[in-house]
Amino acid sequence: MEFKGIDLRKLSFWLVSWVLFLFCFGGIAFAQLEEEMEILKMFYKDKDLVVTPTHHPKPISQVPENITVITAQEIENMNAHNVADVLNRIPGLFINYSQDMGASSLLQIQGSEPRHVLVLLDGIRWNYLSSGAAETNSIPVGIIDRIEIIKGPASSSWGSALGGVVNIITKPVGNTSRPTGVLSASGGERETQDYKAQVAGLAGPVGYYLYAGEETTRGLRKGRDFETYNLYSKFHIPLSSRISTQFTLGYSEPDLDLGIFPRGDMHQTAAERTFFATGSLSAMLSPDFDLQVSFHKFKQKAALLNDSLGLWGL
Repeated sequence: MEFKGIDLRKLSFWLVSWVLFLFCFGGIAFAQLEEEMEILKMFYKDKDLVVTPTHHPKPISQVPENITVITAQEIENMNAHNVADVLNRIPGLFINYSQDMGASSLLQIQGSEPRHVLVLLDGIRWNYLSSGAAETNSIPVGIIDRIEIIKGPASSSWGSALGGVVNIITKPVGNTSRPTGVLSASGGERETQDYKAQVAGLAGPVGYYLYAGEETTRGLRKGRDFETYNLYSKFHIPLSSRISTQFTLGYSEPDLDLGIFPRGDMHQTAAERTFFATGSLSAMLSPDFDLQVSFHKFKQKAALLNDSLGLWGL
């Protein structure tokens, strides 16, 4: 039967075929999505939120990016002493370093260049202005609450981050008037020592978190000494039931001995000094609208020193 040039039999055939296609393959796609959600729930809870993809807390099951989350408990189970040790265990991340404690490291994600990997700490860009790469040995691993890693381009949210984003989020302040804390010390070969002290609690309405740490080692290889001192603090001050402010302050001073190079007639050392501070004001204007204002200050100084061995003068 035809109606105004349209073959109704052919039209009916294509409509039925299209409905059957959607029914069959739509069910397969739905089943695959359900299976992926069940796998995701094995590792994350529905209330687990991430901030890296959108700059705002969002359930991890609702983000499309390829994201990996590492918690403080997982870092403790790794017995990691620096950020490079943690990231080196993540599939798709390649860390170019000597595996000494505090060794200089370059991050690569899925073959990207180090300058294409954005590293953040409390929202502060940790990458050098000169090379664009990031050095993580100035970040104490003890202050980390979790690390969110996006593999692949994330330029839509963070600007130039073609390789990916490593977002390091520090531990929160305490929520009880009775202080809680951790005091730890560990040691190993080559005079390797790692000391950490941290405490969190409430002083009246003010929540606080304080951290101090020291790491020293003679290195896995001779002439690879490393020493660093780290301080970090965070304070949360409620101004009213709807308005609060938060401040963080941190400082680190890693010193690294890169070794002796007889062919170059030099002994190479590196020193880095990092100071950073953040402040934020949060106001809940309505149940559906929040206002947040933040600022930060970041100072980083790095020096590479070459001392002559005097071999060429012999």
